[in-house]
Amino acid sequence: MRVINSMNFYPHSILPEARGNKVRSLMKEAGLMSTQRKRHRYRLANQASAIAPNHLNRQFKVDQPNKVWCGDVTYIWSGKRWLYCAVVMDLCKRRVIGWSSSNRPNSQLTIDALRMAYESRGRP
Repeated sequence: MRVINSMNFYPHSILPEARGNKVRSLMKEAGLMSTQRKRHRYRLANQASAIAPNHLNRQFKVDQPNKVWCGDVTYIWSGKRWLYCAVVMDLCKRRVIGWSSSNRPNSQLTIDALRMAYESRGRP
């Protein structure tokens, strides 16, 4: 769509038949180039994290409540700006036990989610 919109200087009779090589030649003549985003690929870790050790070692089956909590922070487009959401989950029942949202991804966001989880579980 952007290619056709940027070809406003061509007569309208050309546009309906602009297919295949025709688009390529028109773009070349106009000095336009097609760009595509590169696919995002996660890097594989070749060494343990220096920030936080991996205590779980991908063992996500937990037999007691409040033994292992996990969390994540994500962002959601709310129409005008990004909204950040932090969630804490108890791995035993796989249920959200605390959450918080904010317009900034700061430490207060995660503290609020942890505080809600701590309070909702009766301060274990």
